[in-house]
Amino acid sequence: MIGQVCVKVAGRDAGKKCVVVDVLDDIFVLIDGGTRRRKCNVSHLVLLKEKLDIKKGCSHDDVVSAFKKLGFDVWNTKPKKSAPRPKAVRKGKSKAEKEAQIVAKKELHKKMAEAKAKNVKVKSDERGLEHHVNPDEPKLKEREAVKEENADRQEKKVEEIKQVRTKKNQRF
Repeated sequence: MIGQVCVKVAGRDAGKKCVVVDVLDDIFVLIDGGTRRRKCNVSHLVLLKEKLDIKKGCSHDDVVSAFKKLGFDVWNTKPKKSAPRPKAVRKGKSKAEKEAQIVAKKELHKKMAEAKAKNVKVKSDERGLEHHVNPDEPKLKEREAVKEENADRQEKKVEEIKQVRTKKNQRF
């Protein structure tokens, strides 16, 4: 059976001619030629009349030379060219952006120091906008008063809860 020319009838190489290079067991053989060199089920092959003069387990080059004598096409794999690995590019800020950010921080610190000297609060929100808050503003005083009232209410609630708990403990 070694050297027998066949046609593959199943799989991706169906319809291509090949030759039996080695018998692996009762069911499987090693094929090569117009198909990829691989293990194949015998039921997926149709035997032809031609037979090549090759040895058991011969190399792909031997099969190619024998196939060319009969005028059949041969499966030749081309080695892939290895491309250089692309270098990873950092997604950081450029030097100009970093320097601009440092300058902006320094200016903000200067403004805050000047405002502190004048007794004016400077706040910057998440968008980077600056808000100058004068402690003499009426809204600020109202906010502080509301905060104090809320703190007083909270203290009263805590005291009431403590009294209720002590009364419950005295009953038992």
